[in-house]
Amino acid sequence: MTEFIILLTSSLVILVSLFAKFAKRVALIAVVIIGVGLFLSITRGTQLKNERVKLFWPTVTGHVLESDVTGERAFHPEIKFAYTVLNQPYQAQDNLLIPGFGSKAKRREVAIKSIAPYPPGAGVLVYYNPDNPAEGYLHVGPSHGDYIGLSFGIFLLIGGLILIIYSRGTKLHQR
Repeated sequence: MTEFIILLTSSLVILVSLFAKFAKRVALIAVVIIGVGLFLSITRGTQLKNERVKLFWPTVTGHVLESDVTGERAFHPEIKFAYTVLNQPYQAQDNLLIPGFGSKAKRREVAIKSIAPYPPGAGVLVYYNPDNPAEGYLHVGPSHGDYIGLSFGIFLLIGGLILIIYSRGTKLHQR
């Protein structure tokens, strides 16, 4: 039993000394991870804010011109529609913010189901930018990707901070 404790203790001493040598590298890696996390958090947070603003844009009734599924591997719904703002006609298209998860068959199935409520000629509610009425959407608000990107950015920030704390802890054990 004593031999085991000595072996375990000496192994821990060797591991701590090895980690101390790599502490500077760990700190550098942590700074890079924090930088990427900060970038993702800021860009996706800004995107979330901008998408949420669209929820309060004015709306008008429009009509669907065309609805189709596009793409060969990543299938996307594409709805072309027309609407009028202050007697000025506009046309736009929307992909309905459908995420592309799953198998090829599943993505196609989801895209086909998503265009079902939008047959040509159907009436639709159009959100338009009051500063630029040519910018119109059928579906507004943050996408799944915005939330995933923000979450991943926060995860990287926390992970980088943990690495910094870890590298500082190994420096203290060096002394």
